[in-house]
Amino acid sequence: MKNYNLSIKGEEFILCPEKAVFWKRKRTLIVADLHFGKAGHFRKAGIYIPRASFENDLSRLDQLLIYFAPTRVFFLGDLFHSLENNECEEVGAFFREKRKELGIEFLLVPGNHDIFEKERYQDFSLELTDLDHREDGFRFVHEPMNPVENWFLFCGHIHPGLFISGSRVPCFWFSEQQLVLPPFGSFTGTVRPKIQKHDKMFGIVDKTVLEL
Repeated sequence: MKNYNLSIKGEEFILCPEKAVFWKRKRTLIVADLHFGKAGHFRKAGIYIPRASFENDLSRLDQLLIYFAPTRVFFLGDLFHSLENNECEEVGAFFREKRKELGIEFLLVPGNHDIFEKERYQDFSLELTDLDHREDGFRFVHEPMNPVENWFLFCGHIHPGLFISGSRVPCFWFSEQQLVLPPFGSFTGTVRPKIQKHDKMFGIVDKTVLEL
């Protein structure tokens, strides 16, 4: 695994090939669009989707917690895929365990798919933030918003990616005022964004983050 270090507003952020960002000074892991429960949702509808994608995603998250040892995790929306099922229960148990054993704070910036009642998130040891959470000159939201002077924005929702040599490459989309994360969930797609002249795309290729 080869990370990419990126300086934003004088702060060091680490772009990880597991489709996550680590804010070094604040020991905060940032991920977006996990869509836990999506495979289970399809199975309940009679469409067979193996559990492997869900198990892999939860294992990847666990490995990131071990690797970075964060004190906080920011989920930038669409943590769950709408309706509750057994996979969501397993994720909730995972959060409760990590909160109890490691003291990690799990914070959710609600996305359009996060439709549970507030009390249910509390059961899962999740704290809901404002839709536009702000701290230390940075904004954390689910989807792109209008820029605010002197505030840099982190978000998801877009699922940025590129097709290179016939293969789909998930990307971090970096511009002057925002960084859009690739979707963490493996049972998701990607979309080529409308890249502007000075934007940068950091693709994930062979477990390495590369500037494309």
